[in-house]
Amino acid sequence: MVAWGYNLHEENFAFATLRGAFSRPDVIAFDGTSRVTYQRFADLVVHFARKMREFGVGAGSTVGLSVASPVVAQVAVTAVGLLGARWLQFGALERKSPHLQATHFFTGAGEGGTYQFTRAWLEAPPASVDSLDDFPGHAHPDDVWMIATSSGTTGRQKYMPLGYRSAWRRISGNIDLVDGKPMIFASLFGATGHTGLRPRLGNLLAGGTNVQIASFEKMLARGVNRLMGSPVQIAAHIRKATPPDTRIRSCRLTGAVVTSQFVEWALDYFDEVQVLYGSTETGGATVARFTQDRPFDGSAGHPLDGVELSVVDGADKPVEAGVEGIIRVRTDGMVMGYVGDPELTQAVFRNGWFEPGDLGYIDATGAVHISGRISDVINTGGVKFNAADLDASLQRHPDVEDGYCFIEKTGHGEDVLSATISLKPSADRSGFAAQWPSTVKGLGPARALHRLYVVDTVLRNENGKPMRAESAKAVQSLTPIILS
Repeated sequence: MVAWGYNLHEENFAFATLRGAFSRPDVIAFDGTSRVTYQRFADLVVHFARKMREFGVGAGSTVGLSVASPVVAQVAVTAVGLLGARWLQFGALERKSPHLQATHFFTGAGEGGTYQFTRAWLEAPPASVDSLDDFPGHAHPDDVWMIATSSGTTGRQKYMPLGYRSAWRRISGNIDLVDGKPMIFASLFGATGHTGLRPRLGNLLAGGTNVQIASFEKMLARGVNRLMGSPVQIAAHIRKATPPDTRIRSCRLTGAVVTSQFVEWALDYFDEVQVLYGSTETGGATVARFTQDRPFDGSAGHPLDGVELSVVDGADKPVEAGVEGIIRVRTDGMVMGYVGDPELTQAVFRNGWFEPGDLGYIDATGAVHISGRISDVINTGGVKFNAADLDASLQRHPDVEDGYCFIEKTGHGEDVLSATISLKPSADRSGFAAQWPSTVKGLGPARALHRLYVVDTVLRNENGKPMRAESAKAVQSLTPIILS
């Protein structure tokens, strides 16, 4: 079937994934509380697509999904692909948006909504590769498959249309293998967010196994050879585990700045630590790989295939190697703007480039170094510094579980530098404030904290990034430790 000058099935991941599934029916596609083979996965996708079609889903439909189960989520989004429809993760914000009106709303069993994925949806009859002839796929490569959401770091949620062609390039173009073989893969990111969904779907396309198991020890027992998450998410798992005699083969970090101390610690649990830099807007942009024999050098690695990355000054002129500037990225699978937000689209999608709001530089080898976010440059007393430097200092304290800094206004409207932290269970809470000055040594008086708030859990978004503005509001009712 050929239309618009290309093979429809080659640029619709759903057809390619299911053709592969039917060719390896007995391989385990999902491993968790129960095991799902590729044949069972394919049966479910075809069944879901047929039932969705009975409810009127087809080309031009927008399916809202609110699903907690990773298996059901990946079945549902693949079924949407067979029907040539579009979908989005549908929560409270999306229901209120005038730009995001779903024609059909599906939820997990017992969660409410227009339609529910009840037990009957899971009673799928056998399907075969010939079943794919029942579905049209998309009619044009630029039709929207997914309306992706941003991480919301600034507190302003953004929505972007990801077309079938772009989705195919992201899913198929950077398929990950471990030692040349499909992965036994576990992700700590959500089931329907872009950061968690893309590698899971790529692993299915490659014939790997997606594992959904809570503890590090159980991942080891199930043979997981790649764990993906933010530094905070990974830390929460390995902190509870004893360094194993046989480490997990690979760990991939994304979503936040990575420190050398964290990489050194993680290498007690993983043979290799990868640092991935990218965004929902562009997909993955760079990757760096570190081992005991190749220690962390502070970089996020070199650009991936199909990625252009440059660093410019405030006048959009490229800067020399080693000079910090504004990072901009261009990929062949990037989106071109935000839904219902032309002002922000114009601000960050410029001259064919996307500017993610990060500062950094490119070294003499072409490796990219991320300094921090433009929005995280803090100005105290006329002195500017990157908040990530102070965040790293906070997190190095032996009693600190997690933490970061933010600007807080006093009752007189004065800006003061504050921080929110959570402590390890073993921490000496009574002596913590007295020990604090040693952690900021060498950072200078402009970085001296005035207030410290101890909380049970530090606020972070789903990708592990600090929520500084939200923290400033959340601590208003708490009593701080006054440091200066």
